[in-house]
Amino acid sequence: MTQSQLFYTLRPSLIFVADTSEHHCHLRGGDNEIIPLHDINNQNLLSHVFDYLNQQAIVSFSELKISFQNSPVCDKQQALTLATDLQTLINSLIDASLLFTISNNKPLSALKIFLIREGLYTESLFHTLQQQKILIVADSSHLQTELLEIFSHYQLDTCIITLEKHTHTSFTGDMLIGFGNFTDINFFDSIHKTSLQSKIPWFMLRQAGLDLAQIGPIFIPQESACYHCLTLRMNSQRNNPEHHQKFIDTNKPTPLQPAEVWSKSDKRFLLVKTVEEVIRYFMSTIESYPVKTLVGKSQYIDLKKYHSETERVLKLPSCPDCSNLVKPLVAR
Repeated sequence: MTQSQLFYTLRPSLIFVADTSEHHCHLRGGDNEIIPLHDINNQNLLSHVFDYLNQQAIVSFSELKISFQNSPVCDKQQALTLATDLQTLINSLIDASLLFTISNNKPLSALKIFLIREGLYTESLFHTLQQQKILIVADSSHLQTELLEIFSHYQLDTCIITLEKHTHTSFTGDMLIGFGNFTDINFFDSIHKTSLQSKIPWFMLRQAGLDLAQIGPIFIPQESACYHCLTLRMNSQRNNPEHHQKFIDTNKPTPLQPAEVWSKSDKRFLLVKTVEEVIRYFMSTIESYPVKTLVGKSQYIDLKKYHSETERVLKLPSCPDCSNLVKPLVAR
């Protein structure tokens, strides 16, 4: 994969919206104004989209929405045919694909096609995803509000929680999401402990450097390596592990300030990427959707060079938190 191709894959900024009942569509590139494309129909839509993309200096997507209103000129089969054609176009441009959704259980009342990167997903999968409850752990970075907004586009059951309020009460969910600074060890440790106690998987996103972001791992209680495995392995690789442990023991959380660290487009990309990885994880729990996930893996993304590397996070046999709990990791 060339650097330009990787850039197209990693840098989401273009939103494409089409309404075939009125035979027109428009495209939005990042924060730019909407560019209308008039007199569009099912036959020439693809050529208009392709011509527009070819004219752009940067070809990239965050999500693709196509809404079909109730209309005698647009039935479900036409919608799916158009979506299949778009699928071919998107795959050829940026190695990505689509997610079908239908809201309000009314055929074609608002059929949306979301852009993500694994397979052509169906309405039945979307309804399965809707059954999942996602808990975003609140911190002081203000990223949780933006992440909640992105999840709302996928119509997933998502809420923001504060762990302190749940210290003495039980709660249920299917995924915890926490993000912060590389030094926010106590914050991540509190999520780790909550995950072990509640047996809820959790996803980590953190700033690993000025222009470096770490996405993942997904930690699964009683299955994968835990957060303590990760920190102990990192500790053992340092020249002065005793000094580092002292730093961990005395560390005060340092809130991530995304406005100062990440640009608006980089921040948007990382949050969209988080949503995509969470969806992939839930897909992996369905037998008919064998996809790769970040369970037991971290992806480091250089936001300056737009290069990414993936590292495995192996279980530590002597980990005091999970060595007696973990069963063999299922390949995902």
